[in-house]
Amino acid sequence: MNHGDGHMMGSKTMPADGAILDTAPRKIGVNFGHKMNVEAVIISTFTGEMIEMDISEIGETDHFMLDAPELQADDYIVDWRARGSDGHIMSGSFAFTIE
Repeated sequence: MNHGDGHMMGSKTMPADGAILDTAPRKIGVNFGHKMNVEAVIISTFTGEMIEMDISEIGETDHFMLDAPELQADDYIVDWRARGSDGHIMSGSFAFTIE
């Protein structure tokens, strides 16, 4: 049995939650496992700087993969929120570090 990391309530993230990266990621993404309407994706630093991602092209999908903005060496948190077709809200966050 595989009890691998990176699964939070059925979703996988890119970069993986807790990843320590040598270079900035080119993509930011989440795989939900079922179709959702993405409502918000925000990247923030631990000092409070926030970058709201453009999600206008996403629509209903079981995952999203966005081009990452140019990120400097820092600690980041990605917060996302999506709505299922039955109206339930699902949200989550994951963190990564660029050294």
